[in-house]
Amino acid sequence: MKNHNISYINLKSIVHTLVIMRLIRPLGLSIASVMLFSMLTYSQVYSSEEEYVDVLIGFTEEVDESEIIEEGGDVKYDFTSIEVVAASIPEDAIEELVLDPNIAFIEYDAPVFALGHTSSIAEYSNSWGVDHIQADKVHVSGNKGSGIRICILDTGIDYNHSDLAANYKGGKDFINNDNDPKDDNGHGSHVAGIAAAVLNGAGVVGVAPQAHLIIGKVLNGAGTGNISDVIAGIEWCVDNDAQIISMSLGSPIGSVAWKAALDAAYSDGVLLVAAAGNSGKCDGTGSNVVYPAKYPSVIAVTATTMENDRLINAFCPHPLFNTGSSTGPQVELSAPGDNIRSAWLNGAFRTLDGTSMATAHVSGSAALVWLTDEIIWAPQGYTNGDGVWSNGEIRTVLDRTAQDLGVDGRDRKYGYGLVRPDLVTSDVASSMVTKFFGSFTANVIAQIGCDTAENKLKAKGMFSLDSNNINLLREHVTVIIGPFELTIPGGSFKDKDNIVFRGEIDNIKTTMIIKDLGNDEFKFKFIAHSLDLSWLSGDPVLVKLGIDDLGKTVVTPQIVDNCA
Repeated sequence: MKNHNISYINLKSIVHTLVIMRLIRPLGLSIASVMLFSMLTYSQVYSSEEEYVDVLIGFTEEVDESEIIEEGGDVKYDFTSIEVVAASIPEDAIEELVLDPNIAFIEYDAPVFALGHTSSIAEYSNSWGVDHIQADKVHVSGNKGSGIRICILDTGIDYNHSDLAANYKGGKDFINNDNDPKDDNGHGSHVAGIAAAVLNGAGVVGVAPQAHLIIGKVLNGAGTGNISDVIAGIEWCVDNDAQIISMSLGSPIGSVAWKAALDAAYSDGVLLVAAAGNSGKCDGTGSNVVYPAKYPSVIAVTATTMENDRLINAFCPHPLFNTGSSTGPQVELSAPGDNIRSAWLNGAFRTLDGTSMATAHVSGSAALVWLTDEIIWAPQGYTNGDGVWSNGEIRTVLDRTAQDLGVDGRDRKYGYGLVRPDLVTSDVASSMVTKFFGSFTANVIAQIGCDTAENKLKAKGMFSLDSNNINLLREHVTVIIGPFELTIPGGSFKDKDNIVFRGEIDNIKTTMIIKDLGNDEFKFKFIAHSLDLSWLSGDPVLVKLGIDDLGKTVVTPQIVDNCA
């Protein structure tokens, strides 16, 4: 049974809240237009005559639409990957529905809308971002992302455009509920062109000019829609075998249903890429990454200039225009987002700014990586070496081959740095210095227990390491060695041969494997690895600490019935 967590939000109290937007940098937005937008939004989402509200309703078990219908509601979507429906219901009905024990939550189906600014300015010279991340070098090698399926959720596509028609492979319009995702705004065509405009000697070129574009129109001509439309689009992308879902949209408001749909898509092997947002401060302080980029299953992308600086409003630090690319710990990758020329409506081209544009560069880069050799990254621990890419492996390689920007290592402004698909090669992989420290012994104080009430396994303990060169490692390695308390689902430890814990501390990946040898005896294996540890040498290195045959177990682990 899921937790009963009702979250009803009164529309009248949040009508002025900024929710989902197309992530183009807003420049020169007047006070009058802001006020007009607020009035339009209020009239769209709340009517005193009808008194209906758009909501997302989550169920603890199976979806049951009967009570919604009985209360006079209309079901818009019955999602397939999550136990959630989108519905329009009388506001008074919420008081009755929250009493249903089968309803886990009711949340606002937030409107989606557009903010943006456009300006006017051989294919690669027209596509400086593609050239800047050196995707052209990948194209010369013969890799143009051929056949990789990128699903773009946006305002649709101009599928007759000379730079888009060849790669367009179908779509769906969730605004008008048909199979014609015709773009009546322009933003969707623009990001589609950045990701996969064809290399035809004219116009612009995309990062992956032979990738297949499948399009979910989830925003209307004014750039507005609802979270439920985006969720429906996510499910449609998965059902249509998308390998990458690119989302140049976002919201400062989270959603239980939205996160669940994204997690389900990620579990199905789809790589998720989204814009971090354009709500950052001029000085880059604060945490303002928007959803869905803020969710752990999604790569959050920020925007950079030709000089590899963070994109900020041209009027910064003017008090009315104190905005730039969003910052925060969730920022994972950077990509060009300043003065990006790409496809527009009616076969035209236009120049836009923002994290929307950066997101499409990363989505196209992922398509290029998907056609490289997965095996070359196995020695670094980035892939499992089976020759088949997973979404997690693509993500790791994109992160670890990014060109570091800003302060050393991952940071809140640039993430791991500028995406560089040209570095995903065997030469780069083989050039990395790898150092192994296999002479470690470890002392382990551990208690293994099973919390039968919650069907979870809990481990508590302390690791300490001894090594001939511990003086070199002590300052840095001890950040990952120390007290631990880890919990995983799955029932009693006695029923499992191996339990694996994974985590990340200070960008150092950690794995602990506990093997049940029987008779309450356990064998521990601890592995840690990280890149760019300059304290070992002047060059980037990969460090692996593998502890398989432990020196001794100070306290024999014990099985207990209650881990409280």
